[in-house]
Amino acid sequence: MFFVGDVCTNEYSSDVLSKFKSSDIYSLLNNYDGYVIANIEAPFLDENLFINNNKASFINNVAFYQYIDFIDIFNLSNNHIMDQGSDGLLKSIDNIEKLEKKYFGAGLSLLESRKPIIVDFEGYKVALFSYCCYSSNSESYAKVSSPGPAPLVYEYVKQDIDEYRDSVDFIIILPHWGIEHENQPTYDQVILARRLIDIGADAIIGTHTHTIQSFESYKGKSIYYSLGNFLMNDFQLTSSDKYYWSNLNKETMLLEMSICDGDLRFEETYLKLNQDMLPEVVSVDKLITNIDKINTTLVDKTSKLKHENYEPNLELSLKFNGKSMQIINTSKLVSSNFNGKIISLKTKVKRVVMNKLRKIL
Repeated sequence: MFFVGDVCTNEYSSDVLSKFKSSDIYSLLNNYDGYVIANIEAPFLDENLFINNNKASFINNVAFYQYIDFIDIFNLSNNHIMDQGSDGLLKSIDNIEKLEKKYFGAGLSLLESRKPIIVDFEGYKVALFSYCCYSSNSESYAKVSSPGPAPLVYEYVKQDIDEYRDSVDFIIILPHWGIEHENQPTYDQVILARRLIDIGADAIIGTHTHTIQSFESYKGKSIYYSLGNFLMNDFQLTSSDKYYWSNLNKETMLLEMSICDGDLRFEETYLKLNQDMLPEVVSVDKLITNIDKINTTLVDKTSKLKHENYEPNLELSLKFNGKSMQIINTSKLVSSNFNGKIISLKTKVKRVVMNKLRKIL
């Protein structure tokens, strides 16, 4: 079973994606004798249903499905799945079902959004659940009788684990969470992740930060805080302003899960997005992200953390960003990457300069 990070074909051309289809990565995933699960970071539509002027708004164009047809299971629990409103989600689900593919993490109601996908995997039953954190600023979340992604609330996850624990062999939790552009989770995330392992989760595989984040083994169970972007191009913020990803955002992880002697095993493959923003395999020493360092730091900073003594829900608060009120994660990062901040700052300067030049020209 392969897990890939954020997928959004929105800003790619068919010519560039044709290159991807002839790549080794595409061949690996397309010929894989197993499941491929991907976070679909935008509604899966033929066209935009409306223009969203309040935020960066994307779609995964159905016409480009041929370039991501290796995906067997669509994870819909993220902060962009509602970019085209409730109708966009409903049409996305319809389009996925027409392709006879599976989806999870969002639905027509709170109960439906929380339903897992259960797959037979190497003779075992594996349940996949996905939830989206409020702090990722989603347009809306599933409620009792309205559609959306499943909200990341400890009590909901616990209820779901309790309901399915005795009927499946393994439970995998896929949270969409964290602080963007960082290589570490917050302490609240560590507390929540470890509590979920304590109550029966067998692995946690996160997305959202657009970076590779640290990962750890807790009680023999794997926790990957974020995989990073897999297919996600620079994008237009407005008609004149473009958003450029930093080199840190161009690193990602392909995660393969297998079962050995009744236990889950994971193997990481590291990728970088090239000049066409397409993933290519690289050795770990070619990454800007120092994997050993961020993992060691995570262990050092949390070795004395008594997570049982803290509330498992994420610490969130409201903040006005100049345009609207947003929900943010106010928990402290385990460690902030100074080098990463410099890289992000340089990219921000580039973005400002490039956008001003484009307006002048």
